[in-house]
Amino acid sequence: MAPRVLVMEPGFRLDGIEQVRAPDGEAAVGLLQREWFDAVILDLRREPLDGWCVLSAIGCWPARPRLVAIVGERGDIARAKSLGADRCTVAGTRLNLRALHAACQPHPESNSPNPTPSGARA
Repeated sequence: MAPRVLVMEPGFRLDGIEQVRAPDGEAAVGLLQREWFDAVILDLRREPLDGWCVLSAIGCWPARPRLVAIVGERGDIARAKSLGADRCTVAGTRLNLRALHAACQPHPESNSPNPTPSGARA
């Protein structure tokens, strides 16, 4: 079964991965409260509720998908990681697709195909 990834980055495509689109952070958080994803790819600059807010909201959930942050500058990487990002890449740079594909694989510690994060609505 292909990994299931929530994508909040326009125009992003990765072969072999089921991708669900979120137009902004508000939609992303809503989807994450209702459904399980193996990974989330966030554009930290996307408005109205940007990826920084999404990271702040879900980065501390005990059961959460892997978080891949697309940051504006290299200086943003440390902040993104402190908020829970598992992997970061700078927008506009060539993405390492092999590493990104590996980051989107299911969490090995996840015993349930549909765990509910702390604070999420059922």
